[in-house]
Amino acid sequence: MSVSPNATNQRLPHIDALAEVCRQLRLIGVQSMEAKKDSPADFQRSLPDLLTQSNHLFVALKTLNRQTYNHTRATKQATTDAKLQMDRQQLGLQNFHYERRHLEKEIRKCEEFDSIYQDINLVPQEDFLTRAPAELTSTTDPHQLMINQLDFELSERLRLEKETSDLHELQSKLLNENKRAKAELESLDGELEQFLKGSIQLQEALKIPIDATRKKSDAARLLPMPLFVLFRHALGYSEAFDHTIIVDIQGDTIAAASFLQVQSTPTPSSSLAPQSQQALSVPPSASTASPLLTPRLTSIRDSAAQPSSDPGTPRPNHDRDDDDGGSTAKKHKARHGTMPADQYYKRHPLEVVITINKDGKYRFRILYLSILLARLYEEHTSTSILKVPSLPHTDTPQSHPILKLRFAYLPNLNIVTVAPEECAGILYLDKRDMLANLLPGDIGTDSPNPANQFLSDGDDPFEFDSVLANGHAYHWAQHMCGLDFASTPPQQQDVVGKWTADPGAPRRPYLAKLIELVRVRRRGWKQLERQLEALRMYDSF
Repeated sequence: MSVSPNATNQRLPHIDALAEVCRQLRLIGVQSMEAKKDSPADFQRSLPDLLTQSNHLFVALKTLNRQTYNHTRATKQATTDAKLQMDRQQLGLQNFHYERRHLEKEIRKCEEFDSIYQDINLVPQEDFLTRAPAELTSTTDPHQLMINQLDFELSERLRLEKETSDLHELQSKLLNENKRAKAELESLDGELEQFLKGSIQLQEALKIPIDATRKKSDAARLLPMPLFVLFRHALGYSEAFDHTIIVDIQGDTIAAASFLQVQSTPTPSSSLAPQSQQALSVPPSASTASPLLTPRLTSIRDSAAQPSSDPGTPRPNHDRDDDDGGSTAKKHKARHGTMPADQYYKRHPLEVVITINKDGKYRFRILYLSILLARLYEEHTSTSILKVPSLPHTDTPQSHPILKLRFAYLPNLNIVTVAPEECAGILYLDKRDMLANLLPGDIGTDSPNPANQFLSDGDDPFEFDSVLANGHAYHWAQHMCGLDFASTPPQQQDVVGKWTADPGAPRRPYLAKLIELVRVRRRGWKQLERQLEALRMYDSF
């Protein structure tokens, strides 16, 4: 900062006097040099006066020097005091800036502060204004309104917490009651089981097979779908026609349960040919099944609805040309060519056995004709003859079984086989041929499943063997079990067409008509047996 000369003189008044003293000293020095040069004698005479003047000037110079020093020291002191004051002011300014920064930081921290209510899912403000009391919603201050909303949220949560605790107490109470009731039911199950075991003799005496019916219903849950459909139809026929047939389920239920569990569990690969989707499809009539069998139908329906992911599943396609040179057939042969032949005929552990009893109406007709002839004879001869004895109470159709039919399911071929057993009164004829051509053209020696022709070890198609299958695969048996394969070609005779309810409906033969055909076949065989017996007696003569 520049300083004007006037300001300097005012601040330093001794500067002018010092300059004057120095000028006089220089003047005395110049005069002395000139006097010494001009006349040394005069110089010697005037020397004391010059020294006196010089001494006075030096004293004045020393005085001015002292004044200058004092002034300089005072100026330094003033400068020091001013510097200290300036430092204090600077320090105060720095403190002010620090305080300002601190306050700004606190302000930002307050502005950025996350309150706990910001992480709480509060009731929407519209609901708060609607549900809260008027004293909480009447304010217009946003801050106070938020506080009121938090208070309302707290009260609501406390209320809901109390309700939740009450509900938990009620739940625990109900669970304890359920446990107690479950324990009572389990004890009742044991007592009921003991009661059922003790009532078996009573059931047999009253002919009320409750235990047998329950076991049969439990076993029906494990049947494959084709046999289950047959079991339902046959059971309904038996109940409708006074038990002229007896339906039973035979086999290993434990193995059937394991088989069902394996079938319901998807596996990445399988060495056996899997069941067709048709074998697992639930027929429309299955919706009216017994409640005991509903879980079985539901599980099979669910498993059938899932697409098969098994890489070994054969997918024969008859309507598609092999553009890739038969690669599909080669892949199929690679999957199934190494399977042993007996594996194709592996049977399901459970089988349905239908026992056909002798129809009582023919016996009663014969009895009626015998009584009528006896009465006519008495009227014409007036002679009493022996009365025709009446049938005893135990002489019912159930006591005269004429034929047993064993229905088995082959899962790997997805077909049902039928084998006659215990054909009463048939001695000379082979009972295995009892059902051959029961319907025209149906001899049961060919597989009705068109997919089986691809199960071949070589180039020859698969041929069904009724001996290895231990039964014949009749077409009517497949339809009775709900296995609807491809319809018969027009050039071939339809063996079940005329036995269906409606030509346009799915071709399922009447069970009643089949039972009637079996009875007619058995009576025909019985007459043939009598003829053979007569021929044997004739040969013996």
